[in-house]
Amino acid sequence: MFQVTLETIESTLSCAKAGKSSAAVDLLACHGVALTRHSTEDKHVELALQRWRDCLKLGSRFWQKWDIVFLAAEFIFNHHYSASRFLSTNDPEFKVHEAALEKLINDSNESSFLASRMDYPLARFYYRAGRADKSKELLANEFKSALDWLADNDVENDWVGFVNIAHALLHSGDDLNALTAWSLQGPPERYSKAYSHARTNSGEDLDPVAQQSKKKSAEAYSCDGRCDNPIKYGDGVWACKVCDDRLFDDVYLKNFQNGTLTRFIRCSRDHEWLWIPSWEAEFAKTGRNCVRVGGEIKENSEWVGGDIVPVEQWLDGVRESWGIEKPTRALLKIED
Repeated sequence: MFQVTLETIESTLSCAKAGKSSAAVDLLACHGVALTRHSTEDKHVELALQRWRDCLKLGSRFWQKWDIVFLAAEFIFNHHYSASRFLSTNDPEFKVHEAALEKLINDSNESSFLASRMDYPLARFYYRAGRADKSKELLANEFKSALDWLADNDVENDWVGFVNIAHALLHSGDDLNALTAWSLQGPPERYSKAYSHARTNSGEDLDPVAQQSKKKSAEAYSCDGRCDNPIKYGDGVWACKVCDDRLFDDVYLKNFQNGTLTRFIRCSRDHEWLWIPSWEAEFAKTGRNCVRVGGEIKENSEWVGGDIVPVEQWLDGVRESWGIEKPTRALLKIED
């Protein structure tokens, strides 16, 4: 059956190429998946990599295929990332994988479809290889762009900047500060004045904890594992430390790790994940304009301990660690 599938894809691919059809982009990606999904033979792996490289090259001509092109880039990255995990950085084979990844990122950054998207996975690769400075250097522009979201006069969009800061910290290996940044995404009442002045029927002001108990948890995300399960602000979520912006709910990640999923997805079981606790629980601990900083991450992935400090104080420390000067204007605050 496997051989029949391969032959069918190859035949269809030849026709698509001959007709210069954009369908060839999809078929190249699918052929690579079929080759590696059901076989670990070296010849099949090498052919799959070539198919995905061809997908990148051909796909750059069709803007509507950017998601397939990104898919192929991720598959190439995951192969080299997994193959290099346990190699010494002085091993010649490691150097081969490193060169392949750097070429992938350089080629990707020449495409408007992929520009900067692959920088996050490569930054994680550098961090795991003991090159934390190189990891930060690669994401420096992304980090500065994230700070720009905090420099306007709109407090209610600050969460976007903090999420982007969280991604940069996560991929460069700073898990604790990444957790702090993630906590600043929400819940909505952390930023919205519409929530900040909620009152009871008797006219009594509600504090953040009381407010939360009076309403249903809002939806923050849906799981990226193709199950589309909603992830609410009252839930926790797993963030992949390697992929660009990939979140799984607890059930899906467990099924993914134990190999019980039947679908082929873009992440890899060779990746690492960070458990992000409930945004609502964090907000209840800190209130507005403050965050939890420091502490430790236990073996069960639970974030424990830490101190409650003003957001501006935490942000100053993070800026300093990235060599970025403090702006002249202070971070705007939500008034209670």
